[in-house]
Amino acid sequence: MLLGFSCKNFKTYREETVFSMVPDRVRTRPECLLSASLNEKQVKALPTSVIYGPNASGKTNIIAGMDFLRCIVLSGNIQNIQNFGSINPVIANPGMAPNLQNENDPVELAVEFVSQGLKIEYRIGMQLNSKEGVRIGRSPSPRITEERLIVSDVDVFVRTEEHLEIKLKTIKPFLIDGWDKAALDMAQRNIQKADLFLCNGFKSLISQKITEIIIHWFLFSFRTFYSFHQIHSYPVGIPTGEITPLAAELEGAVKCFGINQNRIAFYRDDQHSGPVKVSFVKNEPIPAVLYESLGTLRFLDMFPLIMDAFKYGQTLVFDEFDASIHPLAVRNIIGAFHNDEVNVNRAQLIFNTHNPMFLDSNLFRRDEIKFVDRNDETGESELYQLSNFRNESTNSGKNPRAYMDNYFVHRYGAIREIDFTPFLRNLNRAETGEAE
Repeated sequence: MLLGFSCKNFKTYREETVFSMVPDRVRTRPECLLSASLNEKQVKALPTSVIYGPNASGKTNIIAGMDFLRCIVLSGNIQNIQNFGSINPVIANPGMAPNLQNENDPVELAVEFVSQGLKIEYRIGMQLNSKEGVRIGRSPSPRITEERLIVSDVDVFVRTEEHLEIKLKTIKPFLIDGWDKAALDMAQRNIQKADLFLCNGFKSLISQKITEIIIHWFLFSFRTFYSFHQIHSYPVGIPTGEITPLAAELEGAVKCFGINQNRIAFYRDDQHSGPVKVSFVKNEPIPAVLYESLGTLRFLDMFPLIMDAFKYGQTLVFDEFDASIHPLAVRNIIGAFHNDEVNVNRAQLIFNTHNPMFLDSNLFRRDEIKFVDRNDETGESELYQLSNFRNESTNSGKNPRAYMDNYFVHRYGAIREIDFTPFLRNLNRAETGEAE
């Protein structure tokens, strides 16, 4: 269960920026919140968040930061980061991560979440670019400038370039058997500049269990999709040369979505590394990509991820989640995340969009609606949420469309007037020599 993510000096976010999934104290509708018990205390989180803003404002950079941190933790270092199926360009080129105005300063990323009865916060600072290295003709060597692990609001370790401090009182039940002070000294002596202490010395010498809890969450519970182009879902273990029908639950959802004319299944042959979708037309299987619409193909890729999220309590982070999908279908999926009887495993959905239809007080709480705006002069992005506008709750109670109406009259920012007609008009004038 994600509680929050923050970044500093990452892409268009120069100052520290916090993306929070912790609900505001002010009560707004709908009332559904996720809850986890930690040491007899209840920790609450939002089930959904939606991000609005104009093109090139920095919405996708928030998802890119989450995706980047996920791949770093799973790789265990910042020198050879694996992409784990992501097409996020900053993973292959970490030098692109720092803000252009502060490119020689560290990039800072942090995440806070709940997993297996623990509240965990992990923070990392990284020197990913070096003007000095560029001047002398060498590629800069990335190094970790700070690394910090906090469990149940208490520091477990704080690592800087000069020092490593470890406090183990909070995690005594999770320490490796036979652990002693010599392990601390060995961990400090063997720490590498580009390696995560969490995944190396801490895991092997102090607490393998804590590291496994964190890795498991990043690998199985925190699923980030930098672009909708990377969303591909299909079952595993399909034998070559055999037709495998859709699972019963997915087949039911497909029919509900409106795909009733053609039976869809999966097929694997020697020409593809994985199974492909096929549609049966006059009882003959043909590649679905040749016959089905983009919306149908996107639904077939996306909905299995939704099913897994509800089954395993995952946090899904999508870029353009609603692309090519009818808004009413998207609204129904969002509503399921808000449904206590359906969302029993604390699944979460985060996505960016341009569709104003979701600016509805009957659909989202004010603290679930985020905005991103970008300063034209500095190029810096700013993230804020609708609940910052404290006088909106009264109006929304009378008119569920108040959020959308106010957004279009620039009450919240994060929107731009666009008029292409002068440029298009000049196309004709240029041919007659009258261009302005």
